[in-house]
Amino acid sequence: QLHFYYAHPFDAGRRALFEERNESYPSREEVMKRVGEYRMLWSEINEGDRAMRLIVEKTGVVLPRDLEVWVFGRGMNPMSSPFLVPAFRRDGSVYTREQLIEIFIHEILHRFVGFEDNNPGISDYLAALSTEYADEPVATQKHITLYALLEMILTELYGVQKAQEMINPHSPEYKRAVAIVKERGAQKLIEEFRSFLK
Repeated sequence: QLHFYYAHPFDAGRRALFEERNESYPSREEVMKRVGEYRMLWSEINEGDRAMRLIVEKTGVVLPRDLEVWVFGRGMNPMSSPFLVPAFRRDGSVYTREQLIEIFIHEILHRFVGFEDNNPGISDYLAALSTEYADEPVATQKHITLYALLEMILTELYGVQKAQEMINPHSPEYKRAVAIVKERGAQKLIEEFRSFLK
């Protein structure tokens, strides 16, 4: 399961930092409101546990415990470890529904395929991946399997066209990972990942 919480005192610390710089930062109430909205959106995405079941089915990995998402105001990108999602974008604007769906599933997938504690075969897979794609940036290497899975999962949940619209990274390293998925094929890359699992 995925649980959303207000990231206090982290959020309070960032608010103080922004105030020192005379920069605007969302109020505690605004962030708390977003926590509730994120919970509601995830309940829609994962209705009947469909998204989480699909992630487990496609990755072949089962996490040892539920995931906790910590929501704060703004000023940083979403990340998977710790699992942090901002209430607002860096420029203060609101994420679209489609962007949030991509963010939630993207960061969840990092937790499934990027952590060796989840399955002893993942460390071997990551080593093989870094060797095969040694000429690619590390950020690209870390996102090849992720974007293959993201393509498959979003396609099953929302259809091909919507999935393609949602997968639109701005980072050159991420764009390269998406290109590799198109070159190699998502299904083949996922099968390679699963072949390492023990």
